Amino acid sequence: MDVELRRLRIERWRIVYAITEAELYVDVLAVRKRPPYDYGDLERLLAELQ
Repeated sequence: MDVELRRLRIERWRIVYAITEAELYVDVLAVRKRPPYDYGDLERLLAELQ
């Protein structure tokens, strides 16, 4: 599966999402307030999509 991870910053908030272009899906993986967010769990969140 070809997945592109992206993040969006809105003030102190981070939205982490994955785009699956072949299937035209956008999955929101996390919405978190910064700090402290270190993105250490992204691999686990991405694995849950598959």
